[in-house]
This record gives sequence, structure tokens and C-alpha cells, in this order.
Amino acid sequence: MRLLLHGRRPCIGILERSIGPRWKPFAAAINPDATAFREFEHAGWSDPALASAYRSGLGNVTTQAAQALLAAVAAGSDKTLLDVACGPGFIAAEAAKIKCRVIGVDFSRAMVEQVGLRLASCLYACTMCTCCGTQARATYPAITFLEGSAEDLKQFQPDSFDCVTINFGILHLAEPDLALQAVRDLVQLFKAPHRSHVSSSLHVQAFRVLKPGGRLAFTVWADASAGPGALPVLTGALKAHGDKQVALPPGPSFFRFADAPEAVRSVSAAGFADAEVTTVPLLWRLETPAELIEAFQTGGVRIGAQLRAQTPTSTAAILAAVTEGLSSFKQADGGYLVPAPSVLTRAMKP
Repeated sequence: MRLLLHGRRPCIGILERSIGPRWKPFAAAINPDATAFREFEHAGWSDPALASAYRSGLGNVTTQAAQALLAAVAAGSDKTLLDVACGPGFIAAEAAKIKCRVIGVDFSRAMVEQVGLRLASCLYACTMCTCCGTQARATYPAITFLEGSAEDLKQFQPDSFDCVTINFGILHLAEPDLALQAVRDLVQLFKAPHRSHVSSSLHVQAFRVLKPGGRLAFTVWADASAGPGALPVLTGALKAHGDKQVALPPGPSFFRFADAPEAVRSVSAAGFADAEVTTVPLLWRLETPAELIEAFQTGGVRIGAQLRAQTPTSTAAILAAVTEGLSSFKQADGGYLVPAPSVLTRAMKP
């Protein structure tokens, strides 16, 4: 898969109004739908305003999963850890605190720049623990952050890491388990000298870069089956009162990996063993119901684009439904303490 760092194509419709220019990070993909969704996600997360809003909004919730995620991969002193879709570096920072040797990688330059780094344009040539270009490590001086795709981790050598973590990043991939059939053959092909035509996916890539006995763990939002919470309230209100004609590129189900059997099937098909799925309780402190909507509207891509495209009438109806849905979580001080459960999948490379 050939990467184009600076190619772009025109955008139309609500995407142009919502998230700015659509960057083209991939020149080729398996199917047009995947290409469109991949570019859509990349464009959204490449918006500096959206990246900043995520860090100050949703990031306050997603970072709560850090300890469970690191425990799931048995992170600790002198372990090498790759944090995929690292965003502003929350998980990478927690891993560094317990003396892991950490590399964070994210396909959004705007996201990585939230940690105070200036990335050189040649970072795709980097290999493990080797950085080229100028970096100002203002926030996390002991961590290397790279700009790169979760679906293309070939800048790292096979069997390089003890741990791979992905905190809420798998939700944003166009093809999280691309060509998982015959995945063990793919793993062998990745080690062969000629591999330019081998398809990749996050799970295949994670398998490849992990050492034998290494551990993978990733988190996603839980769906309504986990009980009432922030995400079910918001997505339920959007489904009930939102404009059904909002044009977004088709992508994987938002709650696909919240389904435990599907999560186990996916990682097992990629060659992992001992897969387990658990629920990780998170809590979201909100001052008003509108704050929940604003967090995704300004700091999210897929749900954010849907919210930004609503008419004033639909927006008012969504807010009313969210207010009603959160009413049982209202506190004595007038604020809200809302469950935001996540689902953690962990597995080991044999």
C-alpha cells in the first residue's frame, strides 16, 4: 500500500462544511467504500481544532481506560510497548510512567502535535527507536511519537514489541481486519523478502510486530447491552431524531467490537490466542446534557459529522432526548455523573 502524505482531492457536501479538506493518505485500497471512509476519518482527525477539542473533551473520558489497558498487556519495567492510534499520547504517557519503552504512532499529524512534537515529513522511513528529523519533545520527553497508519506498520520490524495497545482507535479504521483469511500465511509472507502485494490490517500488523508471547489489548465504546450510559443515550437520540439523509461514507459498525463473540472471532482469526473480553467502567462528569453533544460534535469524526449536519429543529429534538436520557444521572449540584462503559479485548501472540 503506497502512502501519499500530501495528496488531496476535492470534497463536497456536508464533509466540506463540517471537517475541512479531505486528505488522501492512501493511493490504493481494497474497495472504494474503504477508501472513502479512510479518507473521511483521516480528514477529520487531521483538523487541528477537532484534535484539540478531543484532547480537552472526550480525552478526559477515554484516558480513564489506561490502567485497565496496560494491565491487560502486562506492561511494566523494560517492556517495549507500541501505542497504536495514540492520539494526544494519553496511554503512551501512562506506560512511560511505569518505565515501559514506548513508541506512539497515529495517522493524524494534528493529533500527535497535541503532545508538543514537530514531526519531520520523513518519519515514514523510521524504524523502531530511530527517529529522523527535528522533534521538540515538550510534553513527554521519554517517548517517541511517529506519524503513521495503524493499517500499515511496516516501519517496525517483526517481533519488535512486548505489548501493543489501541485505546478507542479501532473504531476509526476502514478495514480493521482486512484479508484475515489465511492470516498465518500473511504473517509468514510479511517476513519474506518480497511482500509488496500482501494485504495488511490492524490485527495482522499487530500480530506481526509483537514478539511471541506478546500481548495485544484494545478498547471500544460499549453499546446499549452494557446498560444505560452516555453513548447509548446520544446514539439513541441521534437515531430517533436525527436526519436520516446525512451522507457519510459507509464504514464498519461503530459497535462491532463491543460484541464479545465478534471481538474474539476477529483476533482469533488473526492468529492470537487466549482472547478475553471484559467491560471497563468509565464515568463522565458533565455540567449539562449539551456538553455531551458538544464533545462529539467538536471532537469526534463519524458521530461529529452527523451532529454537525443536523437542522436546528433536529438538533433541538436530539438535545431534548439526551436531556431526558441523562435525567437519572443528575447530581445534587446540578451536574451529571454518567456511566460511559467501554469494552476491552485482550489476546496473546502464541
